[in-house]
Amino acid sequence: MRLEQDGIPVAEIKWRRVGGAFSAYKHMRKLDRKFRSVDIHEGSPSQEWDTAADSLRQSGFNVTLLQWGAAVGAMMHNPATGLALLAQFFEPGRQAAAILASFRDHWNGESLPWRMFGIQARLPSGFLLDTFSFRPGHYTLRFRRPRRMPAVEATPQDFRRGAGADLILERYAPADAILKNTDFHNWVLERYRKVIVGQVSSKSNMIEWADVQKRFLRSSMRHQGRIWLDQPANSFFSVVVEGEPVFQEEDFKRVCDEYGAV
Repeated sequence: MRLEQDGIPVAEIKWRRVGGAFSAYKHMRKLDRKFRSVDIHEGSPSQEWDTAADSLRQSGFNVTLLQWGAAVGAMMHNPATGLALLAQFFEPGRQAAAILASFRDHWNGESLPWRMFGIQARLPSGFLLDTFSFRPGHYTLRFRRPRRMPAVEATPQDFRRGAGADLILERYAPADAILKNTDFHNWVLERYRKVIVGQVSSKSNMIEWADVQKRFLRSSMRHQGRIWLDQPANSFFSVVVEGEPVFQEEDFKRVCDEYGAV
């Protein structure tokens, strides 16, 4: 995730939940080889950054501060959850150090809260953010729960390969403009015609579907979804689960109940 101010990058953050050991020194050497023209070494530019690192260590992170040319970086790893994070601040002032100190790992619990761009959700902590898109009128967040946690060097293709389950959250708005020349049920059935599988139930402002497909000598595949109209938010929200049946019915209902507008 890259953050900008007035079109100028001010910070970049990369994270992944990984399995196995994590060596900050090993990854610092990789950065040094990748950015040969930039001097990258372990170090802190000021006391504010040392204080930020101490705060992170108290919350459970192992922290290594980096002098990254004119920027400041930090490598963090939480052995309890496997979260590995690389942060780079291009304008390393006091405000940037305070932002670094605010990082927390929410994977210690059974669920993980998300809030961004006017939407919020709480998901089972085993689901990791895979891809996202925030286009005008249409937001998409795709999470994946792999059967095995990927190594830190794994590529996005490795992350998506093999057995697992996908959880997709979407928001469409404004709903009144979308329904100007159609109705709710026709719009949903047209928009989700390739996604809806199994038994469908319909209410005035909600459509649900669910199906479990048995496969010979392979894990069953679960397809479940719900899309509803939130009239106060003038938006459609949808939750779709596909893949291995790792969700219980109450888990799916809880995700739907807690997903919506801020």
